Amino acid sequence: DGFVEIWDPDRRYEELRTDLAYQKNDEPMMHDAAVTAVTTSADGCMIATGDAEGTVKVWKVENGRCLRRFERAHGGSRAGGGT
Repeated sequence: DGFVEIWDPDRRYEELRTDLAYQKNDEPMMHDAAVTAVTTSADGCMIATGDAEGTVKVWKVENGRCLRRFERAHGGSRAGGGT
């Protein structure tokens, strides 16, 4: 699916973080295609997500806003080494 959700490490990643208003209000960060990759900034303030259609988005965790969107930034959902 295209949902991007932030899980609570204090609850052993079994529950979503409800201190984030957008999650509490059921307004998740979204992609149009299935999310296939996620990484976080060192300070945990931003995340980057990639979807099966090659779109990469950079999000601010605090407010759930998409800061940057890159179309066709990668070759799609395939992962792993090359030939």
